Amino acid sequence: MPGHIGTSIPLNSRKIQGGSESDAMTEKQLTQARARIASMGRDISAMSDDDVRNIIAERERRFTEEAPTSAAEAAKIILDGVKADRWRILVGEDAHEIDRRVRQSPEHAYDIDFFEEFARAAGWRIP
Repeated sequence: MPGHIGTSIPLNSRKIQGGSESDAMTEKQLTQARARIASMGRDISAMSDDDVRNIIAERERRFTEEAPTSAAEAAKIILDGVKADRWRILVGEDAHEIDRRVRQSPEHAYDIDFFEEFARAAGWRIP
C-alpha cells in the first residue's frame, strides 16, 4: 500500500484525461479546475485563466516535491520488500498510519471523519 509518493501523477493524469501530451490545460480542464478551487471555498470570480493555471501548476509541483516519500525512496522500499519476499509492503509513514487505523477500525474506514482524522495525523492538507 503506497502512501503519498512524490511523483508526477497529477500532471500525467491531467495529460491523459485531457487527451494531450502537452502541459497546457484545455478549456474543459480550466473549467473543472475552477470548480474544484471554488469547492474549497475560494472566490474564483476575479481569477484569470493564468491564475487558475498557476494554482494547478503549484499543486502539481508540491505533490511531487513536498511528498513525504520520494519516488526513489518508494522504489527502494518496494524492491527491498520484494527481495525479502514480503507479502505486504507499505510505502511511507502515512501508509503505515492508515494501515494501522484501518485494522483498528475497519468498519469506519470509509467514513469522512476517519479520513479527516487520518489526514490530520499524517500531516496531509485537506481543504
